[in-house]
Amino acid sequence: MSKNSPYIPTSHDALCKVVLSNPEWLDAIFRPLLPHEVAELLDGLPEPLRDTFIDEKLGTKKPDLCYRYSLKTGPGHSLYLPVEHKSYPDRSTASQMHDYHTSIKHEHGRRWKRKQAEVPKILMLLIYNGARKWRAPKGQGNLLRGKDALSNFVRGFAPRMEILFLHTDDPTLEQLADYPEAWAGLAALSCGGRHRITEAELEAILSRLVPGTTFEVQVIGYILHNCRQDIEMIRAKIRAMRGEKRGDEMEELIGNPWFDSGVARGEAIGEARGVAIGEARGVAIGEARGEAIGEAKLLTKQLRFKFGRLPKGAKALIAQASVEEIEAWAEAVLTAKAPSDIFGDEGQR
Repeated sequence: MSKNSPYIPTSHDALCKVVLSNPEWLDAIFRPLLPHEVAELLDGLPEPLRDTFIDEKLGTKKPDLCYRYSLKTGPGHSLYLPVEHKSYPDRSTASQMHDYHTSIKHEHGRRWKRKQAEVPKILMLLIYNGARKWRAPKGQGNLLRGKDALSNFVRGFAPRMEILFLHTDDPTLEQLADYPEAWAGLAALSCGGRHRITEAELEAILSRLVPGTTFEVQVIGYILHNCRQDIEMIRAKIRAMRGEKRGDEMEELIGNPWFDSGVARGEAIGEARGVAIGEARGVAIGEARGEAIGEAKLLTKQLRFKFGRLPKGAKALIAQASVEEIEAWAEAVLTAKAPSDIFGDEGQR
């Protein structure tokens, strides 16, 4: 990447944050998820918060973004909207979002009591672009797995805080007609989540991006990084729709290593190194893939030691998993009683 190139978001989190950092785009995505009479109570666009609501003493991880809406219900009334992104079904999400909820109340609780102000409402929005169906719990009560009388009784007292869930493949996103760039960003995330993009999908995305903008280069850079199997088609389509000159300019701006003829050899070297060093977080694409292979082998050994022979479904999930998914499953092994507790129904086939 050249020194003058714009920030290229290669990770899913990074592009999602670029898209949702625009208050107008976030508002256009969020409002349709609400009942009409509820959306009507939101007063204007949301205000982005700069991590001011997190109490560091709680040691709570910050959400990707947090917004605050003013409400028409009265002076000082507001709605907080923590926004989190996931690229894989993370079982800890419901607990994580509950921590954000607690942190917001903890930070502002004294002010509310002192001024006798209206306690603000809190909704939590989860944006998901993973290829697999989301099977992780969306609420605290669903984290309790037991089916005995005590578990059912305790589940009834769990905080009733369901998460507003939106997959980047959701057909309702077609209503973003007034914000074509926002649609293009979410469509790119959807393709990046499954690491493939069709020619028709790429054409639809390119047609909605404004040529010559930083956002155009960011989205194309993300696609190039995450849909590497389709690299030649992507390059040809960019040149067909943007012209040879613009194609050359974007290659120079993005500086993507997949444009280099030596990428295959570099990836092979990086992958071998990644397997060897295991936990090291390499910057090379192949090294990262090698790390995933190494961690997958370790997870498989742990599972076989605890449960014996693994179902084919579990093996298939591990083979396709990211490093983050493997790490989450490795933690779940400690308390799981069966492979299904870790992988759900897919892992039993």
